[in-house]
Amino acid sequence: NVANTDDSSSPDNHNEETKEEATTPSHDEILSKAFFTSLLQILSSKTPLPISVSTYFAKHLVSAIPPNSPRLDMKQTSYKKVGPFLLEMESKGIIQLGASKDGKDRCAFLAAIVKQHPDLLEFKRQLKKEVEAGDADASIIASGPDTKRKMAVVDLFIV
Repeated sequence: NVANTDDSSSPDNHNEETKEEATTPSHDEILSKAFFTSLLQILSSKTPLPISVSTYFAKHLVSAIPPNSPRLDMKQTSYKKVGPFLLEMESKGIIQLGASKDGKDRCAFLAAIVKQHPDLLEFKRQLKKEVEAGDADASIIASGPDTKRKMAVVDLFIV
């Protein structure tokens, strides 16, 4: 009887885990949503381009992740680093990247955003629907990162 009880509870536990995994977005989904959100925020704030990729990642991409969303871990995405992700977005025509002065780094700068790209326009429409439906995450995203939280990059020294 004890063995039967364990067997009957196993599928239930598995179903609960599957439900949790289904509701938790993958790191690729978090990255994609943060990417489009950051582009919309850059366009709305009229941030001058080009921006170095390191500045874009630290100030714009990371801050575009909603506070109650799981933390983005680039190493758990299929891209592993931000460079390959941005190169793929450039190949899709969503952004244009600029090379470093010495030409060694193809994705040193975010040079331009294609405002009329279908994927960006679709994300904007979807975001607008979510805001109208009263989604708290969408409201925070649409209002921009500066209204809810601020991020600063500082040097720390131990003496």
